Amino acid sequence: MTPLMVAAQHGHTEIIKFLILHEVDVLFEDRSGKIAVDYIKNAPRAFQSLSEATMVGIILIQTCITSILLI
Repeated sequence: MTPLMVAAQHGHTEIIKFLILHEVDVLFEDRSGKIAVDYIKNAPRAFQSLSEATMVGIILIQTCITSILLI
């Protein structure tokens, strides 16, 4: 599990933003094949609101798409 996954699992929005800005690998898969976005989907209650979880999820998905396009 990466720091990004842990932050996503626990709803640490500012840490997620910081890690993304510092270009962490958003497509890294853990042993079960999950990426950071999966942890947001599975732990929306960790965020202050559903809209916050959605916003962070969108940022992560956009970053994933950008990463894929650059490969």
